[in-house]
Amino acid sequence: MMIIIIIVIISTVDVLIGVIITVIIIIVIVIIIIIIIITIIVVTAITIAVLVSSSCTFEDDMCTWNDVSRGSFEWVRGRNGNNATESGPSIDHTMGTANGWFAYIHSSNGTGTQHASLENRVIRQTSSTCQLNFWYYISSKSFSNNINVELHESDIITSLMRYTHKSNVWQQATVAIGKVSRPFRLMFYGTRSFSLRSDVAIDDITLTDCNFPKPEEHCEKYEFHCKNKACIDSSQICDLSNDCGDGSDENDCGYYIYTEASSPRKKGEKARLYSPVIGPPSSNECWIRFFYHMNGFQMGTLNVYTRTSVFGKYEKLWTKTGHVADYWERADVQLTSNQKFQVVFESIIGGYSSDIALDDVSFLPGCDISDNNEKLPNGTEPKTTPRPCPIGLYSCRDGTGCIQYTNVCDFEKNCNDKSDEDVCGDCDFESGLCGWTDYSIGKFKWASHQGDTMGKIGPAKDHTTNSIKGKNFET
Repeated sequence: MMIIIIIVIISTVDVLIGVIITVIIIIVIVIIIIIIIITIIVVTAITIAVLVSSSCTFEDDMCTWNDVSRGSFEWVRGRNGNNATESGPSIDHTMGTANGWFAYIHSSNGTGTQHASLENRVIRQTSSTCQLNFWYYISSKSFSNNINVELHESDIITSLMRYTHKSNVWQQATVAIGKVSRPFRLMFYGTRSFSLRSDVAIDDITLTDCNFPKPEEHCEKYEFHCKNKACIDSSQICDLSNDCGDGSDENDCGYYIYTEASSPRKKGEKARLYSPVIGPPSSNECWIRFFYHMNGFQMGTLNVYTRTSVFGKYEKLWTKTGHVADYWERADVQLTSNQKFQVVFESIIGGYSSDIALDDVSFLPGCDISDNNEKLPNGTEPKTTPRPCPIGLYSCRDGTGCIQYTNVCDFEKNCNDKSDEDVCGDCDFESGLCGWTDYSIGKFKWASHQGDTMGKIGPAKDHTTNSIKGKNFET
C-alpha cells in the first residue's frame, strides 16, 4: 500500500513539475512577443518622430538640424537681411515678413571656397515615395555660391541635387529621397565664394510621404492588403517598390532582366544584351519598345545601339543617365538601317546603388525579325582610343586637361580651349542636348524626340529642318 502511495505522489509531482515548466515556457514566449511588439512600436515611433521633427520653419530654433561646419563659415539662424552686407533675404518664407526666421550662411565669415554643413538627426528608413521639400534663396549678387543636398549613409555620401540659380526671391525645391533601407542623414552643403555679398538661405524644410502605411483591419476594394495589415493601392503591386514595408506586395511577381551593381562590380563596368538579327526595314515603321527601371542615387547609364557586324561600330540611338524614379518607364526607339543589324542594350554601372532593369521588350510589326538563329558577319573590330580622363571627370576637347563636371557650364573657362563652356548656349538639338539636362521629378519630363510618327504626340516636324527627321526637346 505504501509503495502504491509513493508512486502516486511521485507521478503527481512529475505532472506538477511538467505543468510548471510548460507555464514558464509560455510566459517566456509571451514576454518575448511583447518585447518584440514594443520594440517595433518604439522604432516606428522614433522613425516617425524623426521624420516629423526634420521639418523646420526655424521660427523658434534650428529644430533637429545641427551645424557641423569647420570654422567660422557656418549655418546660423537669421532674419531681416541678416547682416550688414544686405545680401541676404529681407523676409523669411514662412511668415513673409522681416520678423520671420530662416537658416543661412553668413557670407562675410570664413575664407574663399570654405564649406558649411547642416545635417539632421539619423533617419532609420524611408518609403519609396519619400521627398524632401524646402525653399532656398541665393542672392543675385552672389558670384558662385550654391546649395548642395547630400545623403550620408554609413560611409557612403550621395549628392542628390545642386542648386545654383540666383534670385532675390525665395525658390521652391523638391528632392526625391525614395526608399532607403539603412539609417542615414540628410545634409545641406554650401560653398563660399570670394564675394562678401553672396549669402544663401533655406527655410520651411519638410519631409513628405516618407512613412510606410499604417496597419488596418480592412482595406478598400481597390487596395491590396499587405501581410503586415497595411493597405496600399493595387497599382503598386509588383512595381519593384517595397510599398508595404514588409515586401509582401513584391512577392509572386513576374520576371524581368537586370544588371547587378553591387560589389565586386565596379563603377564604369558594362553589360550588353543583343537582340536577334533584324532585316533592313522596308519603311519607317520598325520600332523597339521597352520598359526600363532606373532607381538609385548612384545610377549609371542605359544605352541603346545598333550594330551591323559583330566587331563593327555601334550607332547610339537612345541613352538615359542618372536616377529616374521608382517606377517602370516606357521608351520607344525607331530603328533604321540599310542592312541587317542587331539592337544592343548596354548598362553602365554608376555605383553600388545603380541596378538597371528591363522588361516587356517588343518590336513593332514593321521589323523583320530573324527566326533561324542568323548571325551577323564578323566585320572589323574598331580601334579604340584610350580614355583621356578618369571616369567622373570631363575631358577638354583638345585633350590637355581634365576638370570636374561641376565646372562645366559654370561661366568660367576652365579648359585651355574653352570647350567646357561651348555647349552651354544655343542649341537646335540635332546632335545632342548641348549641355542641357532634364532634372524633372516624376514621369512628366523633358526628352529628345523626332517628328511624331507613332503616337500622334508632339509636333510632326521640328523647327530647324522642318522635317520629321529633325529633333526637338519636348515634354
